Amino acid sequence: MGLYAQPEKWLNDPRLLYHDGVYHLFHLQGPRDLPKPPYEEMAHATSTDLLNWQASELLLPPGEPGSWDDRAVWTSGYVFYNGRYYTLYTGLCDGEGGRIQRLGLATSADLKSWERHPANPVLEADPRYYESDPDDSPDYDHIAWRDPWLWHNPDDSIFYAFITGRLNHGPGDARGCVALAKSPDLAEWECLPPAYAPGREVYHEVPELFPWQGKWVLLFGSKDEGLSMKYIVSDDPLRWDSNDPGKMLIGSVALMEYSVTTAVRGDGRDVVHLVYEWHTEHPDHPRVRGRVSLPKTLAGGPDNLHLRLREDLAPGAEDRLDAAELAATAPDRWQADGTLLKGQPQGEITRVSLAGKGPRTVAVNISSTDSGEAGFVIGKDEVVVGLHSDRKLVARTTGIEGERTWDTDAEGELAVALVGRHADVYFNRRYLGTVCAVAEGDKSVALYCSGTGEFSFADISSRPIRVGG
Repeated sequence: MGLYAQPEKWLNDPRLLYHDGVYHLFHLQGPRDLPKPPYEEMAHATSTDLLNWQASELLLPPGEPGSWDDRAVWTSGYVFYNGRYYTLYTGLCDGEGGRIQRLGLATSADLKSWERHPANPVLEADPRYYESDPDDSPDYDHIAWRDPWLWHNPDDSIFYAFITGRLNHGPGDARGCVALAKSPDLAEWECLPPAYAPGREVYHEVPELFPWQGKWVLLFGSKDEGLSMKYIVSDDPLRWDSNDPGKMLIGSVALMEYSVTTAVRGDGRDVVHLVYEWHTEHPDHPRVRGRVSLPKTLAGGPDNLHLRLREDLAPGAEDRLDAAELAATAPDRWQADGTLLKGQPQGEITRVSLAGKGPRTVAVNISSTDSGEAGFVIGKDEVVVGLHSDRKLVARTTGIEGERTWDTDAEGELAVALVGRHADVYFNRRYLGTVCAVAEGDKSVALYCSGTGEFSFADISSRPIRVGG
């Protein structure tokens, strides 16, 4: 299998809806040719496990020529209510050069045939609180009114929309906010003051609201510390502290991950996000063709949210390799000591190859001494993930993102989950980030030591792999 993507198209802004045992993935797509085109549309795919996806018919194309949404249809919010699906979607008009974003309503009984509401657009930016004139939008020159997230409050039977918007005052590069609106029926809307307006960025993209351990969490896209998804926490889903800059859930200056979306599963939450491929030969925009990541699990308390390796993708006891058997594959370079495997590299790289068909996860308990590093090599030296003695886990790639570094413990379980070019990196089952190789195809994995120190590996495990030479 490969990570879900649309052939010959790029993919962006995934949104999940779980209903009757099926995950519905709604996403933005457009022609793969760069630069990013103005023509965009909403597509739909389904899955029962978040691993294997079935693409459906196009969800919502742009409107008829001359209509308010004839240029592009952008990211939408979804709810299932009283036996029907509802979407509040973003539309742009070609006659306005796409400078004004508005929201329209469409409904469906089967997620295949959609009916646009005759009163569309049903929700526009209110000038009492938000920018409404693109000529009076410093540092943006458009009207941001997109990416709605729909929430139905059972306490008052009111629908609320959390929207990417901009304040009507303040420095142009700091007007970004999560706008708020309410409706009794999804057709008649009233704009409210912003839910969250920290005064730090141009905009906050793809907001998402969900309950977590007795609190409420608001996710949003941020460029404050590289491209990332941040979150804030509140006791009240309609009241948020704008002085809180938020904590990072995923992201980095490498621009590899973005757009987290979640779906409830029992008492937990499943998570997917976008990962990107790197094409170093493209002169203008090497980060292209987003793909939906391997699923993960949301974990941690409200003040320490993070993503974890999903248990059905983690190596188990049945996958564990015998240390003596592994040592026998390279007897001159590996020494078995009970259940412990010790590398004695003497300044050279020592490898034991692991190979298999994806998706697969390889993991090893690892510790470092005073010098050198230890970890995995993926492909033909395309990705190297190693633990250093200073408790830094470093991923180096031949791709354009170069090097990524995470602070970790001095010992623990290092795991990489592999599909095609992409390698998700975990330490003690906590997701750190994704790195991307350049070459296409399935990857081999090698365990290695380098430097003059001694590195110990225990409980070497895989899912599923075979040991090679």
